[in-house]
Amino acid sequence: MGAMRSSPVISLHAESGIAPLATHRREVLCHHYHRIRSLPPSHPLSKMYSTSGVDQHAQVWLPGARQPLIVRALLVHHILRLTPPPPQPISPHSPIPPWLDISHMVSLHMPGLPPKPSSSIVAASHFLQMDKSLYHHHLKICTDGSHSPSPPSTASAIYDPGTTICRTWRLPPETDVLTAELYALHQALTHLHTTHSRDKAVVFTDSLSSLHLILSRHPTSSTALAHTIQRALLILTSEGWEITLQWVPSHSGIRGNVIADAAAKLALADVNITPLPLPLSTAKRLISRTCHSTWDDTLHDTLRITSTGQYRTDPSPQPWVRKTSRVLDVALTCLRLGHTRLGAHLHRLRLVPDPHCPWCRTVEDTIEHLLPHCPRHHSQRVLFRHQLRALDVPTFDLLTLLAAAGVHPSRQEAVIRLTCAFLRKTGQLTRL
Repeated sequence: MGAMRSSPVISLHAESGIAPLATHRREVLCHHYHRIRSLPPSHPLSKMYSTSGVDQHAQVWLPGARQPLIVRALLVHHILRLTPPPPQPISPHSPIPPWLDISHMVSLHMPGLPPKPSSSIVAASHFLQMDKSLYHHHLKICTDGSHSPSPPSTASAIYDPGTTICRTWRLPPETDVLTAELYALHQALTHLHTTHSRDKAVVFTDSLSSLHLILSRHPTSSTALAHTIQRALLILTSEGWEITLQWVPSHSGIRGNVIADAAAKLALADVNITPLPLPLSTAKRLISRTCHSTWDDTLHDTLRITSTGQYRTDPSPQPWVRKTSRVLDVALTCLRLGHTRLGAHLHRLRLVPDPHCPWCRTVEDTIEHLLPHCPRHHSQRVLFRHQLRALDVPTFDLLTLLAAAGVHPSRQEAVIRLTCAFLRKTGQLTRL
């Protein structure tokens, strides 16, 4: 970043977007704790870090000694207001034996459908042909999952055209749409097993990712749910069922799929939430998001006492982030941090005897004087103002010049480029 050693650490964190070490430690600690809770009970780490017999309120028995990992993890969950995960052992092995092939149970393509159908009518007509030729005498179940980011809400739904039964489940809000699709498939298999007699059945889904996970012996995400579906397929097959999981294109006017999709969207507003342990990957994303959100809240208050606080309140990327010129990047960073090699700042550090501007001699050499007011750079400043007015930017203060505050997002980068050009033309880069 090129900042001076006197720059506040909190400003450096905000400017770089890198969380402090304490936040990173909390995040990693929670990640490891969730990983351990997903291990089988026979795993050595699961036995070592068992919660049995651990008193999280007990005093540390040696001066300077660290509390056990389980105690620290539970404390961090309490600070972040996260619910500690229940034991969710995930077997590293698929329930499908190595010698058994289930690819005939999963169809990833619709016969005759082009890779990119020209319209939903084409997909719907191909679906009707497939239904008549392949699944005319099958029991049919349509499934779908839905997720709304704002406010966070997730739901699953199944629809049985034969009995016109439609069932929905609202899942925990942090659940991703892939888990919702898998949950709907699992509930469809359960519905077939408990409601219908042994027969041929097809389950329609528009989630290719879910079908790929079910086919895999080593699912990369939602492992526990994928294994549960694989186990359900084996049980139904052993009882004489002929099950097919068939992919269909989404939003193509297929009646059963449309009904399931609408039901899932309606279920997003349900009051009752079905408990469902979060997959490890989803839990890690939630932890990371919560840790950084907590840091953002702290940063918002702390930055008020620093020079950086007038330009930003959080570590989100800003229009001044550049990668084309190291010299300009360093100059802009120093200006926003308020720690430069201008006379006034060096005088406060007792590095130079005179704090005044080398040209004005009666005004301190500060950022506020150099950019908007110093008469030494009057001609360059007149051109700079004219260029800003051409961009419909009437203001000429530090917030505008260094952070493009109040400027339309489409013109913010142009304002920062003009500031860089002004610094280059005035020859002040070496003083920053």
